[in-house]
Amino acid sequence: MYKNFDDFLDQQQPKSGLPPMGLQQRKDEWLDALESLYSKIESILKPYTDKQRITFLPFQSDITEEQLGSYSVRTARIVLQGDCNSQVTLNPIGTFVIGARGRVDMVGPTGKTVKLLRVTKDATKAGSKFKVNDALLNDSPPINEIEWVWKIAFYNPPDLPYLELTDGNFLEALMFVMER
Repeated sequence: MYKNFDDFLDQQQPKSGLPPMGLQQRKDEWLDALESLYSKIESILKPYTDKQRITFLPFQSDITEEQLGSYSVRTARIVLQGDCNSQVTLNPIGTFVIGARGRVDMVGPTGKTVKLLRVTKDATKAGSKFKVNDALLNDSPPINEIEWVWKIAFYNPPDLPYLELTDGNFLEALMFVMER
């Protein structure tokens, strides 16, 4: 055994005092959050799918994250009837993303993209002041009790305000990515 390497490995342990969430638990939480997001989107689109003006087409896809490796996720395509080029793809990016607990890109036919981010309920923009260490303060909930919600971000940092995932905001985002 090499003492220097042992010392190096000892230094790699988390310093926050919080045990790291098990990777399988994190993956399961992410997959559940994706299902919740797609259920919300299907609910928003229901008046239009019922009238066959939009088709919501779920399918499986594989993504790869460094911490989780390759795995299968549900994704979806939203097709507007009447124009075969009028479709939007919901691309799950992963759960290990900077500043969020998950991200799905909503990509229009010309590549225009809106981000759906799973962030803390009180987050209003990119760079909101949430840190893992904040969860250690007496008046903050433990990290596993933080409420994570899906929000919409139209633009890239640093000008990345988050909008609540409401019916109106989602439909605005859908129109935004569909613009040619």
